Amino acid sequence: MKNEFENELSPEVRAKMKKNLIYVIIFAITMFFAALSSAYIISMGDSIWITVPLSSYPKSFWISTILIFLSSIFIEISIRSAKNKNAKGIRISILMTLALGLSFILFQYKGWEKLSENGIMLNTKILVEKGIYGESYKIKMDNKTIHVDGNDYQFEFSKRVKRVNKYTLIDTNNQKNSSDSLVFTYKKLTPNQFSDLQSFMKQFYPQNFPETKEGKHPELTTWSRNSKIHKFKKNKRFKLFLNDKPISIVNGHLYTNDTTKVKSQDIEDLYELSRNIMQNRGVFFPKGTMGIDFNVYLRGDELLYKNGKLYRKKNNQELPEREVTNMRKVDNKGSQFMIGLIFLHCLHILLAIFYLLRLNIKAFNGAFDSGDYLKLKIGAIFWHFLGFLWVYLILFLLFIH
Repeated sequence: MKNEFENELSPEVRAKMKKNLIYVIIFAITMFFAALSSAYIISMGDSIWITVPLSSYPKSFWISTILIFLSSIFIEISIRSAKNKNAKGIRISILMTLALGLSFILFQYKGWEKLSENGIMLNTKILVEKGIYGESYKIKMDNKTIHVDGNDYQFEFSKRVKRVNKYTLIDTNNQKNSSDSLVFTYKKLTPNQFSDLQSFMKQFYPQNFPETKEGKHPELTTWSRNSKIHKFKKNKRFKLFLNDKPISIVNGHLYTNDTTKVKSQDIEDLYELSRNIMQNRGVFFPKGTMGIDFNVYLRGDELLYKNGKLYRKKNNQELPEREVTNMRKVDNKGSQFMIGLIFLHCLHILLAIFYLLRLNIKAFNGAFDSGDYLKLKIGAIFWHFLGFLWVYLILFLLFIH
């Protein structure tokens, strides 16, 4: 019945019907992404948000943009070849379109893998909530206290100085004077020093224990309580402090004051701290420096991070502690939206890839050699649309996200 109906229609009418169908699909997808984009913008003004500047976007995204642009050119060449009944040109160009489309997906995957390494993931928070350096634990390395500023691990130096005039301070470390001031300076650990720190702390993070939906770590609790499996090793270069009390490692176990065994809950806190260090995290989940590698917004206001405190950029007002506490509990919704948008786009690309695969099979079976290029044209329309949609998304994420 269906074939009889289609046979009664002229080729022009059938072509127009199929094109209109693809235009309806394109319109539906456009409205869907427009709704998501609107929801993104509205949510930004009423939540805690993280954005990624242009310089921090993976190069893979730009490569994938070039690839999808080139693939659009090749699918147009395949249509032109079909018009000219150039069988070889059809096969080569449609095969190149498929290869470039698959490469686009590969580089998209690499791009998201890179963002994931930098802490931009679906299920992460903005501020570190557990294992915060300095809250319970501190570390000395080579007799120098380690200090954390943002995600930077630094050595802390102190010296006594005396102000001579408005512009001059003199070092009075070798003198004793009650009017002298104590000044702290900091120097970031070198990559080798930080690598040594990670090597020492790795023993307190033997593996990544999974977390339940309720935020509990049953395997971690079992590990922290089972002192028989603890085989911690001391290192002369490093000294741990728990609540400012030095920790000693004796026979593979942790003690304070050389006699009091460290509690299992404190060992769990040490595990969380070690995980942060192993994953290059200090205060923030995203890696790098706030204001350079990522930006944080609170209800539309950009935040600044200075000397361990968060401030509103517009008035330089420090955030109340309750706001910071709330931020530690909030998920990174900006990244969730961003990943969701591009995941949906890649899903449409995958569907188009299957259609391209069918076109390749038909092309190599000679289906377009006679000059009938309607299916190629329909595929090209949808493929071009997906290319434009990706350009829209990358521009949206650059200028809005």
